[in-house]
Amino acid sequence: QHLNGQQALSFARIRKVGNGDFERTERQRIVLKALMEKGKQIDIVKATKLIPTLA
Repeated sequence: QHLNGQQALSFARIRKVGNGDFERTERQRIVLKALMEKGKQIDIVKATKLIPTLA
C-alpha cells in the first residue's frame, strides 16, 4: 500500500490501538523501512536535491 507523507506520519503515530507503545514502535519501523527502500530507488541527483528538505 502507498501512503503520502501525512498518511505515513499519522499511521506511525497512532497511540491508542492494540498493544500501545509496542505496536506504535513496530509501525514506526515499517515506515522507516519503507522510506529506506524508497530512498534506494532515487537517483543521486534527486537525492542531492532532497537533502535540504530533510535537514
